[in-house]
Amino acid sequence: MADDPTASPAEPPTEPAGAADEGASPAGPGLPPNSELSEALGRLVKVALDRGRQGMVRATDEGRVRLEQRQLKKDLDVMYRKLGREVMRLVESGDIAHPGLVRGVARIQAVEERIAAMRSPAPTGGSR
Repeated sequence: MADDPTASPAEPPTEPAGAADEGASPAGPGLPPNSELSEALGRLVKVALDRGRQGMVRATDEGRVRLEQRQLKKDLDVMYRKLGREVMRLVESGDIAHPGLVRGVARIQAVEERIAAMRSPAPTGGSR
């Protein structure tokens, strides 16, 4: 077979007329024609993108709810601390005399005293 100097190397070889089956797809035997294949691929990509988008929206919503819950719990902890300090002041001032609260305040004061003792320098054992 002789090389044709005018033929472009990028052009695929052409089939002789009638060589391809009338019902055969250009994509290959057993495959739908290109237009059906591209439509099917388009639908598949659309479904995949829709599912991905739905998953992303769901994850964003769940994250937003978890963040709000975390913030509410943090706010609640702050409120409990404030309430505890107020109750402690009321017990110390004698406005409240409930036995359970008095014991709780005494335990808190004992822990505060231990912390203060740890902060102050320990006495040295004398010099020789």
